Amino acid sequence: MEFPEVTLEQLQQSGHKYRKDLVRLPVIALERSTRFMTLRMGVRGKETVFNPDFNAEMQHYAVAERQKAKGDFLPRTLETHFGACFFDFDPNKIIKSIFGHQASQAGEGAKSTPGAREVAGSVVKNIGKSLNKCLFSAKLDETGKKTSDLFDGFDTITEKEIAAGNISEEKGNLIVIDTPLTAQNAGEIFKKALSAASDELREEESFIFCSRAQADAYNENYLLTHQGINYNKQYNQAYLEGSDDNMTFAPVVGKKGSRYIHITTKGNMLVGVDQMSDQERVEFNKYEPKVVTGELYSFFGVQFESIAPERLLVIQLPEE
Repeated sequence: MEFPEVTLEQLQQSGHKYRKDLVRLPVIALERSTRFMTLRMGVRGKETVFNPDFNAEMQHYAVAERQKAKGDFLPRTLETHFGACFFDFDPNKIIKSIFGHQASQAGEGAKSTPGAREVAGSVVKNIGKSLNKCLFSAKLDETGKKTSDLFDGFDTITEKEIAAGNISEEKGNLIVIDTPLTAQNAGEIFKKALSAASDELREEESFIFCSRAQADAYNENYLLTHQGINYNKQYNQAYLEGSDDNMTFAPVVGKKGSRYIHITTKGNMLVGVDQMSDQERVEFNKYEPKVVTGELYSFFGVQFESIAPERLLVIQLPEE
């Protein structure tokens, strides 16, 4: 079957007309992870964030007086970095790929030939895959050429805060484990973490950010240690035992190989994007005869809103 060619002009028009939709696609590709996090929109460069949690006492009206508020007012900086991605592709090969997939899914009677918008979207959305893998492990390197060099991920931020003494066992937001997490000890390790968590964090609906291997280890341990109990009817244990179903396991691809497990709330895990200004855009140009070069420009970065023990507990495992 002959396919109509998608021209450079059509792609350029698509990039301009559907700019807002196209720049959203890499962010949408992050949803497997960001469904447990909070997207902060309109962040270009640095934005100061803090947890406005302070202590003040209600007093008898007759003796009431002004108080100096005490609490966690330490500001934190959510910084998004302006990144670009340039990628070469053959539009007509993309059309054949999309068309073949549509035909296999919908049947011969429902075929429709993809246009410039579909071609543009199919190549742009794949950029989100590398962002998803780097959410925790990325390390800012302004001379680097990979997604992992664009910003500091959550694990990198954690390492720096531990080195600075801001995340520590003394402060109550860190628990250090000396043995690797396995199916034999996963239950014991997570039980220690539950005991180490502050009462305030235990009362919140929170997520346990870990690798899929670590979540599997907990499931296997649960089967080994809860045999014969009526409520142990499934392999996938969604909640940490003893947490009153407040701590939900959130295994994400970016945690593969990580030595840190984070227990925190959705509102504390900030993912900064722009998605609002004209600086974020998708363009298509032709620098070589046989291919088109797609260009994506966007902002991205992550940060904890607070590292106070009321909002965060880090489990540090030994290096592999």
